[in-house]
Amino acid sequence: MSFYQAHPDGTDVPRIVTRPIAAGQAWNTGALLILDANGAFVECGADPALVAAVALAPTGADTSGFNILGQKAFPPGWAQAEAVGYRKPFCAKYVGTLPAADGAEYGVVRDTDGLWKVDFAETTAKVVTLVDRRTTSPENLGIVVVRFREAIVQAI
Repeated sequence: MSFYQAHPDGTDVPRIVTRPIAAGQAWNTGALLILDANGAFVECGADPALVAAVALAPTGADTSGFNILGQKAFPPGWAQAEAVGYRKPFCAKYVGTLPAADGAEYGVVRDTDGLWKVDFAETTAKVVTLVDRRTTSPENLGIVVVRFREAIVQAI
């Protein structure tokens, strides 16, 4: 999974948004989304200038043979996502070298595995602020806590 809610224990209630999926879109759970001109969800491109939400489920064609609808989205053509809000913390995997201190701003990247990650090498197209890290226990290795910068949050 890419990005996901950092504190699902009730201290931070998510705002879930349901929107249509733009034609031809396919993404994994945790993908970063924006709204197109028609109000439909579209996956962000490289170095996103805006981020509206984090996908709660995958979408796109399902060729597993176990889904009679032939697509991952349910109901077909619609997606649910968690609105990002610039104060809301999210957990994510990362690429690059973990910085020594929290508080700096970094970019994001859709990695070769199709998952969105914080990119510690990207300091020009800044999308998130590093808040904390969850790297002290075996099940959380490689996870950081971030907040989306206010300047890049697309209101939905």
